[in-house]
Amino acid sequence: MSDEESGLPDESAGSADSAVVGAGAGAGTGTGTDTDTANQQTRRRTRIRLDGDRFTGKRIPVDVTPELQRYERLVIEVAAQQWKTQNPEKNLPRFFRDQFQLSIVDVEDGSATPVLERVSNSAYDTYFDHAAESVDKAFEAIIAGEEEEVSAWVTKLPDFRDFGSTLEAGEAIEFRPKTPAVIRYTPEIRTVRFPKAPTRKRAVADEDPRALVGRLTALDANHWKFTLTDLNGREVQGTYTNPDLTDDIKAVLNASTVAPVARVIAYIAADANGQLARIVDVESVELFESEREPWTRRLIELATLQAGWSEGTGEAIAFAALDAVREILRQLEVTVDNYPGIFPSENGGVLVEWASIQRVISVEVNPEIEYSLFRLNPEVRATDELETRNIRAAVDFLRGALA
Repeated sequence: MSDEESGLPDESAGSADSAVVGAGAGAGTGTGTDTDTANQQTRRRTRIRLDGDRFTGKRIPVDVTPELQRYERLVIEVAAQQWKTQNPEKNLPRFFRDQFQLSIVDVEDGSATPVLERVSNSAYDTYFDHAAESVDKAFEAIIAGEEEEVSAWVTKLPDFRDFGSTLEAGEAIEFRPKTPAVIRYTPEIRTVRFPKAPTRKRAVADEDPRALVGRLTALDANHWKFTLTDLNGREVQGTYTNPDLTDDIKAVLNASTVAPVARVIAYIAADANGQLARIVDVESVELFESEREPWTRRLIELATLQAGWSEGTGEAIAFAALDAVREILRQLEVTVDNYPGIFPSENGGVLVEWASIQRVISVEVNPEIEYSLFRLNPEVRATDELETRNIRAAVDFLRGALA
């Protein structure tokens, strides 16, 4: 593939410098077994030097580790774009992104140089090799003030713009450290090149968790990573730290052949525009069984409401209440001819109402799955009410009122 197609600066293959950053396409080739083994080892390793007082003595502060994650995701996204360019009529292989994973296998001195090694080889290594070189070259162009050499889609990647956001003044990240072709990226350069990019303060996750609704489409249980595809089809990468959530995510993934809708209560990080960039950690995962029914879209809309949706008040709508409402509508065999209004309740429940001049009929389901039913006949000024925890009793009441 040409560099013009990939949207990245021109690459120079065959340089020793490329081998230093773990790019196999740039490593030399040998004929002997020992040479081949050495090249394979070089290809699978990447060195990224962290320079500054905080890193003296091979120390890596925890709040700087997101830079390594950003680098990994950048290589994956660039490789995916290159694959799509070469295969325009095909969908990206389902597990393509899972084929590139980095682990810290050593930390070398000066100030701290984490040595990243690929977890395993892959059939797509050629793409990842070229992508690793391309990422280096993209930063090299940015440092040189040659942004026009880097395609716009690359510079708009949140991980590209956020890269280096955890660094403090006087610190730097170096690609190809200790070589004549070292690439040194600093907070000062980033501020000049991306003046509207998030600052270090804004690059961290929100303090309060948010409710995200979408389909969990991939899980890497070994590295506690997952992919959430939102209802518009956009993929968001996420991580979690509570190992107990692995079973919850697996349960959602295994719920059906087509990934069902789930709500993830998560801590998120936003991009420069305040939009969701990634999921940093997860509090809980909740399944919402959804079928293609007349009320499905409305129930999903309610599921996406954040806490505080009603002028600062209002609880997030309980999935249990949504499930109960869906079951009631199914048993009543509701159609477009007798379709009710479906509204959120501030206590986290759901109100379903049939209202007309002739009558008002409603059922409110709270998060504890208690049913409050009401019927009003204005003509005779008669009302009926029922409080129950029995869904059959609730359905019978509504069926009689609607008859």
